Amino acid sequence: MNLKKFDNNVTANIRPDKRTLNKAGKHPVKLFITSQRNKKVYAIGMDIAPDDWVKMQSTNLKDKNLIERKKEVEAIRTKAAKIIKQLGDNFTYELFEQLMCII
Repeated sequence: MNLKKFDNNVTANIRPDKRTLNKAGKHPVKLFITSQRNKKVYAIGMDIAPDDWVKMQSTNLKDKNLIERKKEVEAIRTKAAKIIKQLGDNFTYELFEQLMCII
């Protein structure tokens, strides 16, 4: 999904982590958060084939499974965006993780 930059110079991005590939030929999809040049990566519990990720970017997606997966990714992205905006200049990874329930 597209990179999102917020007023407090925090960026959020969800994409496949191409550094790893499982036996089924899929990449884990991860949430990448960058703040003050420090990056943290969070697994979102989803693996996806490279071709399926490209298909998910389409505006006229027809595959019901991919539509559902796209909704899941968007829900996580929306939740992360709301938390980052809510924290504003008080953003810390610890607070972000608590509010995202990542611990």
